[in-house]
Amino acid sequence: QLDLHVAHDGRGVPSNYAKPEELIALSSILREFGRGSIEFIPRTFLEGYADDDRALMRAMAHASGRPLHLNTVTRMPQARDGWKLSLDFARQTHAEGLDVHPMFASNRQGVHFALGNTFLFDEMPIFRDTLTLSPPERAQALRDPAVRDQMRAALGDRRGRSFVFTWEALRIESASLPEHQPWLDRPVSEVAAALGRDPFDVFLDLSLAENLELQFAMAATADPKRRAATEELIRSGLVMAGSSDGGAHVLSFCGADFTTRLITEWVPDVLSLEEAIARLTSVPADAYGIADRGRLAPGCAADLNLIDPERLGTPDAPRYVRDFPAGAGRYVVDASGYVATIVNGEVLLENGTWTGATPGTILRQ
Repeated sequence: QLDLHVAHDGRGVPSNYAKPEELIALSSILREFGRGSIEFIPRTFLEGYADDDRALMRAMAHASGRPLHLNTVTRMPQARDGWKLSLDFARQTHAEGLDVHPMFASNRQGVHFALGNTFLFDEMPIFRDTLTLSPPERAQALRDPAVRDQMRAALGDRRGRSFVFTWEALRIESASLPEHQPWLDRPVSEVAAALGRDPFDVFLDLSLAENLELQFAMAATADPKRRAATEELIRSGLVMAGSSDGGAHVLSFCGADFTTRLITEWVPDVLSLEEAIARLTSVPADAYGIADRGRLAPGCAADLNLIDPERLGTPDAPRYVRDFPAGAGRYVVDASGYVATIVNGEVLLENGTWTGATPGTILRQ
């Protein structure tokens, strides 16, 4: 239930309108079947869950009798202690006998966006209402000084926001116009200073010149306090590695590198190699109730990755590809050091190259 999750016309997604009674009723269906799990993001996830959200999540866990996965717990500048409160809540519910697992991102995710197709500003009504207008109306509104003043004020208010940034951190990633090429890979603040203009006006005007297709990026920073928070989350046995959006934000980021980075960045200082592998295999398999996956044992599926620890790694930045229907794009992350990926006993990938085998089957409970 996040206000930045809206449809193309600016309306919130259906779950944003669901009352607690509806969510609890939906959760109770899982008890009838004795299987499945729930993934939930309350509006107050950044600040560590308000009392009403805590009561709701307890009720959902009680009603379902199944695991409740809370997506996602991390330290953010606008809510520095929220992750601690979230972890405390997980410990409390565990002591109460509830199966509640927060999730954490072991990788440092940057973001990429163009104003014409991003969701990142949708939690601010003035941005949402403006960016979901028809293209001609949108361009006219974005040039209106009164609209810009409202947008500028909204950006300055960070309370309750999921996405915050500075002009120093936001850089121009790609551009199509020749006159914009000198600004590539430079922060918006630097471009604005060179032009002697306000950063927000430069941000909008450069975007408008390219029909809102100018691409921006914000790299993840190596924040020692965030790393310390992530380390404590990793050490907690209640918190699961990874986070999930179901593939909803492929134009903004790709978090598929969390599996590789859990090993390359947190072993051996925080986890042993064996512990890290378990966090990526048996722990999620058990949490989701997939009994024949997640470990090498008689009767389990012969699914495994053979890795070379010396070569294991992933690039610092994702790669943009256009391989979706109608040439639509997405960000992907590559990895090295995976010698073989074996599915049902057959080699599916060898050193990252498909062997031609198709051993996978539909997974059913």
